[in-house]
Amino acid sequence: MQRREFLAFSLALAAGEGSARAEPRPPVVGFINDTGVTGGAPVISILRGLGRQGFISNQTFLMMQRPLEKYDDAASAAAELVKRGVDALVALESPNTALAVRDAAKNLPVVFAGAYDAQALGLVENLDKPGGNITGVMFSAPAVVEKRAALAEALAGPGGTIGLLVNPANKASAAQRAAYGAAVKSLAVFEAGSLAEIDAAFARAAGVGAMIIADDPWISRNADTTIAAAARARIAALHATRDEVAAGGLVCHGDVRTDQLFKLGETVGRVLKGEKPAAIAVSRADKFATLDNAKTAAALGFDIVNPAFAGADVVR
Repeated sequence: MQRREFLAFSLALAAGEGSARAEPRPPVVGFINDTGVTGGAPVISILRGLGRQGFISNQTFLMMQRPLEKYDDAASAAAELVKRGVDALVALESPNTALAVRDAAKNLPVVFAGAYDAQALGLVENLDKPGGNITGVMFSAPAVVEKRAALAEALAGPGGTIGLLVNPANKASAAQRAAYGAAVKSLAVFEAGSLAEIDAAFARAAGVGAMIIADDPWISRNADTTIAAAARARIAALHATRDEVAAGGLVCHGDVRTDQLFKLGETVGRVLKGEKPAAIAVSRADKFATLDNAKTAAALGFDIVNPAFAGADVVR
């Protein structure tokens, strides 16, 4: 725990355990995060959502962040935060992390956010009535898969094989294979769970017309490697997030992530006010956008009149 965070939490506990005249400590929310992001626009969006519900960081609630190096670390991070007395847990962003946190938290409220079907994975009983101690926000939707498949086929050209890069450690990877397998005419799946395997996947993908990069926090966190490998192989890569395109990736299509994270913050606020996660419907993405990088398109020889770029926002 960082010293500043420890002091803030200790002072809050002291306030709650002091004299009868002392104000009760504000609620504490533990954020278990496998994206590698602990600040910037994503966190600001979450805090804005909490603010909409009347919760201000370090005033009316306290945040304890636990970034993960590996998906397998989620259960121990959740157990540690439960032991410290947090009032709710947030699980970002892989299904592995959400499942581990839910199971470790037992009756403590959990709010998840990620790009997977929470009901299909067994994280919740039903999207409208989640049941148990968990609810959350889904970044993905069937329309995203369909649009990404159409973009990839436009990039590949008639009859081109579409590649799909997945992280086999991600518990949603089987569902990703099935969804894209149904959405494109010809699919070749490549697995990567290390930086060397990303390079090897693109090196083996010589006959692929375009490569869809599946939603996965670890792959997104290592976008520089994916972007460089795609450039070396001269393969059109369709990324999962806007950040990857801003970093030099060719094109992406997906949810407007800041909107979904705002909804996450609102949901956490509702839980802190006393609403039961079991009764809060899982929020689904309803706004989507395409973004392309003009410099990368030019370097790979793609003309922006290609249907894949129609109506896209452009990074220049």
